[in-house]
Amino acid sequence: MDFLFHAPDGKYLLMKVVAIFGLFGACRRMEFYNLCVADVNEEGTVFVVYVRDTKTHRPRTCTILNTDDSAVNYTDIIKKYVHLRPRHVKIQKFFLFYNAGKCTCNPVGINTFGQIPRNIAKYLNIPNADQYTGHSFRRTSATILANSGADIRTLRRHGDWKSDAVAEGYVADSLENKNKISKTLESSSVLENVNQICISSSTSTCSSVLETSSGISISENSNCSITININK
Repeated sequence: MDFLFHAPDGKYLLMKVVAIFGLFGACRRMEFYNLCVADVNEEGTVFVVYVRDTKTHRPRTCTILNTDDSAVNYTDIIKKYVHLRPRHVKIQKFFLFYNAGKCTCNPVGINTFGQIPRNIAKYLNIPNADQYTGHSFRRTSATILANSGADIRTLRRHGDWKSDAVAEGYVADSLENKNKISKTLESSSVLENVNQICISSSTSTCSSVLETSSGISISENSNCSITININK
């Protein structure tokens, strides 16, 4: 979000549009490359993107729109890039090379799409920026969707995965799922049911244990093994 809001358009407009398409559509770099002008349609306040040439040979569609909570006007960014397209250009590729505020007649290469996440990470001063690849948009898109509470079926359709395995991984790792697990553990009052703690070390028996209503405190012990027996 900081990148879309603060990065100067004169240098980063193309990268912003690619990032928006990547996040809303979970696009692969080959899908960016194959996207044509006819595949991107402005319908009222929404951009409808038809991803026809996919890795799984199953076309899919995504929409890009602004909500009342949007901090960035995604559609305006796309419109600005579209309006810079040279009128005389014959090539039908949607993404044209962009430099110093102008689009050229040359299409963006597939390797350039693969480098864009790395360049965005460098702009944001993210550690290990060189590790970001063209697949980063798909991972980020799926992670955001999973964190919002999306189920496996929704994730699978969004990312166009052949099996449930990948989608299941995003759901399992999502913050929404982690929060549900934490709330379940907290509500079960596991620590309230601890009735016995045996602490022993290789040299002596440790006994600095304090059991309270909020938990168990263990102090002034080292090289100890801990066995916890829980009544269910």
